[in-house]
Amino acid sequence: GDHRDLHLSLRRQRQMCIRDRSKEIISKLDVLDNGLKKLSTERKVVLPHHKTFELVDDMREIVQEIKNEVIDNE
Repeated sequence: GDHRDLHLSLRRQRQMCIRDRSKEIISKLDVLDNGLKKLSTERKVVLPHHKTFELVDDMREIVQEIKNEVIDNE
């Protein structure tokens, strides 16, 4: 019994960890999506060039963070 309980609790912990990771990735993707929206046809205002480049830099950083999250999870 004890062995199986340990196994189950380890699996549950792993699932929770994966779920937390997924939530983190989703929230980073939301930030990315909001940034992309500011550059899309849906945009409310046209950003000055330097602001656009800053935004793109920020978004590329987020992409890198997401990649790292996914790699760490393998």
